[in-house]
Amino acid sequence: MLNFKRRSALFLVGLLLAVLMVACGDSANTQVSTTATATTAAATTTSSFALPSLTETVSASDGLTGTITVKYPSGWGKPITGGGGLFLFTTDAASQNFLLRTLKSGELYIQIAATNNRPTIAETMDFSAKPYSTELGVTLSTPEAYKLGGVDGLRASGVGTKVGLLAVVVPGAKRSVIFFGSTSKEEYSKYEPLLKAIAESITYKE
Repeated sequence: MLNFKRRSALFLVGLLLAVLMVACGDSANTQVSTTATATTAAATTTSSFALPSLTETVSASDGLTGTITVKYPSGWGKPITGGGGLFLFTTDAASQNFLLRTLKSGELYIQIAATNNRPTIAETMDFSAKPYSTELGVTLSTPEAYKLGGVDGLRASGVGTKVGLLAVVVPGAKRSVIFFGSTSKEEYSKYEPLLKAIAESITYKE
C-alpha cells in the first residue's frame, strides 16, 4: 500500500496536471493589473521574520523536454520530483497537512509545473490558478505584472478560510511554469515574501 505521503503526492500531481491541461485549451478573459512589482529577498525582513537564504537547489523534468530549477532554504524536507511536477515543503508533515488543508504554524507547501504548450501568461493564470485556488477555497486577487529574472510574469494571491495562496506564472519560450505556494491562513502575510523569493529563483530551460 502506498504511504500517505506518496498518495498525497500522486493526488496533487493529478490535480496539478489537470489544471495545466485545461490551461492549454481556451482563450482567457483574465484582467491583468499593470502594477509592476518584484521582491528579491534573501536578506529582507518582514515584521520580526528574517527571510532565510535560499541555499539549496533542486531541478526536475517538466515532464516534456525541459527542466525546472528552483532554490529554497536549507532544513526543508526532501523535495518530491517526477510526473512533471516539483514539490517543496518545510517538513514532511506539511505535505500531509496541506492535503488536509490544515497547515500549521511555520509550514509552507509549494508546487511547480509547466504547461504542455504555450498559452499566454494570462491564459495560464486563468485556466490553471483559478481551478487550483477554487479547490483550496481561496479567491485570488486580480493578476498583476511581475518581473522574474528579467522576464514579464504574473502573480496573484489570496487568503481563504484555511490557507493562503500565492500563484505565479513564469513564462518560457514555448511553455510557461506555474508556481503555487501555500501557508496557513494566519501566516500568509508573514511568509509571502519568502514565497515570492522562491518563485523569483525559478529558472526554466526548455
